[in-house]
Amino acid sequence: MALLFYERAIALNRERHQKLKIQLKANHFAFAKKTNSVLIAGSEFAEAAREYPIVFVGNEGGPFTLAALVGLNDKDNVLVNDNGSWEPDTYIPAFIRRYPFVLAGSEGAESLTVCVDEAYAG
Repeated sequence: MALLFYERAIALNRERHQKLKIQLKANHFAFAKKTNSVLIAGSEFAEAAREYPIVFVGNEGGPFTLAALVGLNDKDNVLVNDNGSWEPDTYIPAFIRRYPFVLAGSEGAESLTVCVDEAYAG
């Protein structure tokens, strides 16, 4: 499964990232502007379902996961405005909140690694 808006997710490395600093700004959600759905964890289902339609996504015969719809058209998130701010007083799924970090693993791997999107401008 693709990592949605992650462009260059790289495993965190002590040497490579020792001087990495992440500064989040109030309008730092521009990265999510072109996605119409966001994966959600089972633990956030109740809170997310209060504000978003929830769908099951996956491959035929494969495992399914939960996603919140944040737009009706492909590559359109109606909750991110033109300056990159998320709609005020609206629940922000954890997959969005944790950006530019993500847990990822290579195909067939039994464990996950903390990665960072090196394309993040913050």
